[in-house]
Amino acid sequence: FEVHCVENLIQSAGRLRAPHFYRTQVGAEIDLVLEKGGKPEMAIEIKRSMAPSPENGFAIACDDPQITQRFVVYVAAIDTVCVLAVQAQREDGFKRENGV
Repeated sequence: FEVHCVENLIQSAGRLRAPHFYRTQVGAEIDLVLEKGGKPEMAIEIKRSMAPSPENGFAIACDDPQITQRFVVYVAAIDTVCVLAVQAQREDGFKRENGV
């Protein structure tokens, strides 16, 4: 599931955005970082769950390169994939900004 999502997101992002994987020395990671003009622009976490709960490591990993556009791609139903924009809050986990 994750590989399929990453491949489709990279293709949809176009040639102006370079895809990367990001992992800190302590193991916090981002499944997909899309970079534009040499700067990390978007962080995308992929969850194979109908009730996604990104781990705190995603927020920590996003803070390091100062990525403000953060998204979670998850399965909303058996045949539906949704994208949820999230705002990282270390103390309280994640707060939903809006769903698409």
